[in-house]
Amino acid sequence: MKVKPYSLIILAAGYSSRMGQLKALLEIGGQKTINRLIRAGELAGLSETVVVTGYKSKEVEDTIKDQKIKSVYNEAYDEGMFSSIKTGLQTIDPLNKGFFILPVDYALVPARLFTEVIEVFEKNPGAFVVPTFIGKKGHPPLFPMNLRQEILENSQPGGLKAVTEKHQTRMIKMQTHFEGVVFDMDKPEDYQQALAIYKNKQVPDEKICLTCLKQNKTPQEVIDHSRAVAKLAAALACSRNRIDSDQIKKMNTKLLYSAGLLHDIARSQEKHAQKGAEILESYGWDQLAALTKHHMFYTKEDNDESITELDLLCLADKCFIGSEFVTLAKRKERVMNRFCNDSQALEAIEKRFEKAGELKAHLELKIGQSLEAIYKEVKNPQPQVTRKKIILIRHGQPIQHQDKIFLGQTDIGLSDQGRQDAQKAFDRLIEQKMTRIYTSPLKRAGETADILCQNFFKQTGTRPDLIEVSAFKEMSLGKWDGKFIKDIKKEFPRAYEERGNNRLAYKISGGENYYDLSYRVNKALFELLKNETQDTIIIVTHAGVMAVIRSFIQGLALEKTVNEKCGYGQSLTIDLEQEIVWPGW
Repeated sequence: MKVKPYSLIILAAGYSSRMGQLKALLEIGGQKTINRLIRAGELAGLSETVVVTGYKSKEVEDTIKDQKIKSVYNEAYDEGMFSSIKTGLQTIDPLNKGFFILPVDYALVPARLFTEVIEVFEKNPGAFVVPTFIGKKGHPPLFPMNLRQEILENSQPGGLKAVTEKHQTRMIKMQTHFEGVVFDMDKPEDYQQALAIYKNKQVPDEKICLTCLKQNKTPQEVIDHSRAVAKLAAALACSRNRIDSDQIKKMNTKLLYSAGLLHDIARSQEKHAQKGAEILESYGWDQLAALTKHHMFYTKEDNDESITELDLLCLADKCFIGSEFVTLAKRKERVMNRFCNDSQALEAIEKRFEKAGELKAHLELKIGQSLEAIYKEVKNPQPQVTRKKIILIRHGQPIQHQDKIFLGQTDIGLSDQGRQDAQKAFDRLIEQKMTRIYTSPLKRAGETADILCQNFFKQTGTRPDLIEVSAFKEMSLGKWDGKFIKDIKKEFPRAYEERGNNRLAYKISGGENYYDLSYRVNKALFELLKNETQDTIIIVTHAGVMAVIRSFIQGLALEKTVNEKCGYGQSLTIDLEQEIVWPGW
């Protein structure tokens, strides 16, 4: 692999006080977080990785002592993250082109992300690149080396942010599919969510797999072969899962299908299995990487319980020449001809096909069908049509103040007019039959939703369950939340003007911007839709939340949906004609 002249600074000096244990030493996918990030830098070919330690430095250093990286202790770690950034910058090679800064909190950042950021960086000399996920800025940013000294010399409040704000015109936001760039582990529940995300991402769907193959320039004939292998491997797993289902461990058919699609991703390269495994690992797909690395070898012993996904992948791969189903004898003949002058290779090939023949005979006996018959019965999966609709209802008018305020998460209830707004909202829902209604937990939304539930009870005799979803709160406006607009304009005229000029991205101190809101809200909505069985879903929420949901689901420009604000008590309906796909890899 060609070494790239870039440095990676991993910040692992903090107290991890809210987590309750060192984030660097938490395990994800069988690896400590710190080792996972070091490995990502290695896979990306970065020329150096520097780990900055501080609190409990010995524990971290003992974990990474066998790694080919630099470790440096930040004596001033209790002064905060910026002191660790400076410590790292003092250690890196100043002759490199640039440097990444990555807090250890971002444990799910894969190696491929570094590669994509570098590609954008090298096309835009002088810029610094920040990865984003559905618009939300994330980590790690990549800075040109000519900013190193300026960051080291900065003593102004705000730390790194003070420097980046000074160079806003040099910032390039790079949209990525990798959700890990915005997912940081701060509390124990974040760690549990990280484990769930990691597990879910291990089996990319067909669309993602095909995109990955194209990104890596896999020839079309190899892709056609891989599709055939994937179909047979998954079909064999399904058939085997139906046999003695209480006595054998179920095969992961989705994993096998993805493995079939990707096992030959590096087919045109030397040592293609090893190289393919490294590519898949760089995307964060560790289970697929393991299957790809060994897809030419069997684990099978004599009893059925020992057959693994790897065995079925190996067998399916040997049943095709290109995308044509062939006998094992024909496939063996072709391979033997390629290695006719290599006696050692011929011996290994003979053993592999002997194993394949044994496994084929065993499965056909158990299943009661030939492999060819099983393959012929495989049908292309038909896309599931999801016919649901979401009704978004903006809360009624809140209690009014003497002057207009910045109203985000400041918690105030409904005015008399607001209760009337809620009643009118119900009048438009009178034909609906609901068993549950979702709501923001803020009073103005919760009171609106409660009025809806009361009316449903009067109409049907059954009160819908009222489910609060914290993620459906309005955008946090930080230190401005609940303050009079006229006072903010007077006290912070420049910041007020900047927010007006950059409404979507501007973030008030301690608050969120629309991109942060979009990630928070739509992540929760996606999980809700996966599990909701009602055909009609009612969500009582806020104008900002409605705007980001519309943008995400309907594919509309966020600026457009933010400007098209619904009135108090007004609703809008979104028909879902197809399954909503989360864009994260």
